[in-house]
Amino acid sequence: MVEHYAEKGTNFAGVVLVAGFTDLPNLLTSYSIAGWVPILSPLRPYPALVGLFTNYIVDKWPSATRLANFVRLSKRVRLFIIHSKDDYEIPWYQSEGLFAAAANATTDGGMDVALFKKMKARSTVEMGHGAFISTWKSGDDKIIREEIVAYGRE
Repeated sequence: MVEHYAEKGTNFAGVVLVAGFTDLPNLLTSYSIAGWVPILSPLRPYPALVGLFTNYIVDKWPSATRLANFVRLSKRVRLFIIHSKDDYEIPWYQSEGLFAAAANATTDGGMDVALFKKMKARSTVEMGHGAFISTWKSGDDKIIREEIVAYGRE
């Protein structure tokens, strides 16, 4: 939705993503129903087989790509990505992918993974119990914040 409006020149006061995912095929290879019944994760060691199944997905929901496009198109960004470490439906590292895509979109041509991790580490505050807050700033106009909380189900 935000990508659509950013293409039309609409600016947002802020965007909050809660328990997001990078794209549907990637999510399905890590998703378990109620945290117990894996969907495609047993097939992860066999990329060709995963590809066979994911080729049948009509809309791939490329959230990371769309989010990066939103960041590139917008003059001002206040993006907050929130996820719980104990989310058994959508693994928290899906939000890591969204944060990386959005932060990378603030640079010209992107950056390699090692450089991104180093820069992210400088702006990350550990909160205990595996929780942390990372803040990525590109000038004064684009701020992307990822908050991974330790507990969120209850």
